[in-house]
Amino acid sequence: MPGRSIDRFIEDRRARWARLGDLLERAQGRVARLGPDDVLELGTLYRSATSDLAAAQRDFPRDAVAERLNDLVATAHALVYSEAPTSGRRLGRFIARELPASVRAAGPFTIVAALLLFGPALATYGLGMLFPDIATSSLSEATRDHLVHRRPGAEIAEADRVVVGPLIIANNIYISVLAFAGGMTLGALTRCSPAAATPAR
Repeated sequence: MPGRSIDRFIEDRRARWARLGDLLERAQGRVARLGPDDVLELGTLYRSATSDLAAAQRDFPRDAVAERLNDLVATAHALVYSEAPTSGRRLGRFIARELPASVRAAGPFTIVAALLLFGPALATYGLGMLFPDIATSSLSEATRDHLVHRRPGAEIAEADRVVVGPLIIANNIYISVLAFAGGMTLGALTRCSPAAATPAR
């Protein structure tokens, strides 16, 4: 029974594997050597072969078909995910055509995001200008008095400014780099540290 199941497994898929091998031989490591229809077929056959390989490794891990199929999938993977060489023409096409097209395609989403980000701030500013009493009442009397009489930099003693100034600049640079790195790593590096907890001035 196991032998028959292996034979049936191979017989049902032999034609697909042979066609994939033929495309790999014709490509000789470069997708550009294949026509558009062949490239689409290559992708379809590669996905089918990866599924066949998973089934073979599960059901027939000790049979030679799993090893041969693994070699076929590895060769196809190298071709399917091969990177095209970078060229000035390709870079120019990306800047002149592909990038503007992507920006235009994302235009409606960008506008909605900008409205959601800046809309409330602009609405709050407009209401504050139209109704100053409402804007003033949002702060306590002590806070309003502090803001009116506050002189920037007065909270740091003049004798300490020579030392504290560079520390504040270094801290702000550190926070900026940390925030940038946290964004680039999807928040993996975002953390609260003693320096990051110090407010920027």
